[in-house]
Amino acid sequence: MPRSKSEYVAQRLLDRIITDNLASGSYLGTEAELLQQFNVSRPTLRESLRILETQGVIELRPGPGGGIMITRPGTDIVAHGLSVYLRVHGIPDTTMHRALIALQPALIAQAAEMGSADDFDALDAVVEKMRLTSDLRELRQELRHFYLLIARATQNQILDIFWSTLDKLSGGPASTLEGEKITAAGRQRIVALHGEMVSACRAKDPSTASALLNALLSAPSPSQTQSRRRQARSEA
Repeated sequence: MPRSKSEYVAQRLLDRIITDNLASGSYLGTEAELLQQFNVSRPTLRESLRILETQGVIELRPGPGGGIMITRPGTDIVAHGLSVYLRVHGIPDTTMHRALIALQPALIAQAAEMGSADDFDALDAVVEKMRLTSDLRELRQELRHFYLLIARATQNQILDIFWSTLDKLSGGPASTLEGEKITAAGRQRIVALHGEMVSACRAKDPSTASALLNALLSAPSPSQTQSRRRQARSEA
């Protein structure tokens, strides 16, 4: 519930945008027109507009031909709010990475059920780029792109927005490879498993797609493998 007059006006304007289904780029009006409609002071109206601008709902364009224009908030707005919340509450990055890992199998299962041929073609194209690169930085970028496409293939806007937000904050699941040295065989395994995931999605087989992803997630990282080898040698 709005707590001030400026919040009340902002809520009324937001209701109008949604009810009238105003498209991005539509003209909401001028400051003078809105002052007359709501019968409030100029500072109150400007605070209302600032609230909506911060929410990514409008854009204030000065000069001739300008005015108050409708926009559509992107995931940057959500990511910024969540980032502030996480920092203020002292929630560590490791918690976010665990959330990513927990969400991935559900995402790929949903993508297998709901994705289209175009979605899977786009995923295959990413896997091919992964196969052709020998650069770990490029591999991380393509892995990040892969899971953004998986989220989109779920056809679930909430999952897509949630994953995109976590991706922006964390750098995506591939950020866990930061600083890792992956062998050629390890790289080939990563690429092969992702290719098999896409094949399972095309076959509308969510169980196999999830199982393949779980096999990838459960495999120890190169640094973990080296640590275990050192420990085994020290105990021998």
